[in-house]
Amino acid sequence: MTAATSWSWVKNDQYKSSKQLVQTLITVVSRGGNLLLNIAPDATGKWDDTAYARLEEIGEWMKVNGVAIYNTQPMAPWQSGPFAFTRNKNKIYAFYLSPNDSETLPHTFLLPFVNSTIKKVTLLGADDITLSHKASGNNTEFRLPDAYNAPQSLASVIEIECEE
Repeated sequence: MTAATSWSWVKNDQYKSSKQLVQTLITVVSRGGNLLLNIAPDATGKWDDTAYARLEEIGEWMKVNGVAIYNTQPMAPWQSGPFAFTRNKNKIYAFYLSPNDSETLPHTFLLPFVNSTIKKVTLLGADDITLSHKASGNNTEFRLPDAYNAPQSLASVIEIECEE
């Protein structure tokens, strides 16, 4: 996929947002794929300043959330509403893919997992933030602490640790 609109260098090309690029990566990985991101250099071999900015923002997000991308496997149902999923051993990762730039992770949400196997639920990048959870029909309801205000993120990631 191209980071901008063209496979080759175009002066003043329009780049996709960092959020769009990260959410595309998540969608691809959650379905078992790999993403090759094209950034075309100019005639001198340099990238547009926007390309460097996008890669820096993506890199910062990966420092916190890369564990949910690297060495993971897709996990059915792959996506449920605005959430996509990956898995690594006894951990499930739920990515919140907000539909717009101003929306943050909701304080309460349902995911299609069996509550009885869940040991611990945390929000990656938010030190000491543990989510409560309880069964709700065939789903599990997750809740952030009431006092926690989720910050804007390219994609929030919930780590669900299950019994082995």
